[in-house]
Amino acid sequence: MDRRELLERAAKNFLLLAVAPLLAKCSSSNTVAAGGGTTYTSLPDGNGHNHTFLLPATALQSPAGGYSNSTSTTNAHSHVVTLASADLSAIAGGSTISKVTSVASGHSHTFSF
Repeated sequence: MDRRELLERAAKNFLLLAVAPLLAKCSSSNTVAAGGGTTYTSLPDGNGHNHTFLLPATALQSPAGGYSNSTSTTNAHSHVVTLASADLSAIAGGSTISKVTSVASGHSHTFSF
C-alpha cells in the first residue's frame, strides 16, 4: 500500500466515523407499548417535527386484511399509515419495511417498521 492509498483509506474511514452518528440520529425509533403493541416514531422531515404510530400486536398476529390507522396529532394535523397484509407478514417475520404516510398539511412522513 502506497501513501496515496493509505490517505484515501484514512479519509474514507474518517468520513464513515463522522457521518455514522448523524445517520443514527435520522433513523426512526420504536418502543414497546402497553398491551403488546409497538409505537414507532417517524423519520425526521423538513418541517421539523415527527409523529408516532401505534402498531398493535394483534395486527401482526392476524395480518389478513392489513391495518390502517392515524398517526399522533402534531402541529394540529395527523397522517394515515396503511400497511398491507404482506407488509404485516414481513414485519412479523423480522424484515424492515418503510411506509410513507398520507399527505396532510402539504407533506408526508416515512416510518420504518
